[in-house]
Amino acid sequence: MSNAVPLIVIGGDALLGGVLIVIFRRRIRDLTVDEEKTLFGQKVGETAGKLQSPFWVGVAGAGGAVLGVIMIVAGATFLLSSQAGSQVRSEEAALTGESFGERSAILFSMWGNRTGAVMGRGR
Repeated sequence: MSNAVPLIVIGGDALLGGVLIVIFRRRIRDLTVDEEKTLFGQKVGETAGKLQSPFWVGVAGAGGAVLGVIMIVAGATFLLSSQAGSQVRSEEAALTGESFGERSAILFSMWGNRTGAVMGRGR
């Protein structure tokens, strides 16, 4: 679940940002060209402005929106699959009679043996 939340949040930001870029693509292009004229000079800025078009700014925004949708879908899928997996594991534990505490103790003892071996204290 911890990996799903950042995917959903950042995916939402990417989707919103991409849509806003598509909506304001002309202004973004004009601001970019004006800034290039300021930084590189009038002639270079005008030449660069002729090579750029609002269409390609919109394409970049649409690409960002698509990536946002992909991230949201991946996060939702991960979230739903982890919840389904935990439900299966809890049903499995109920069938075998193991409690959460017993499983945790087994996992921590295994982890302790590994870390002890790495630090030179293991068996």
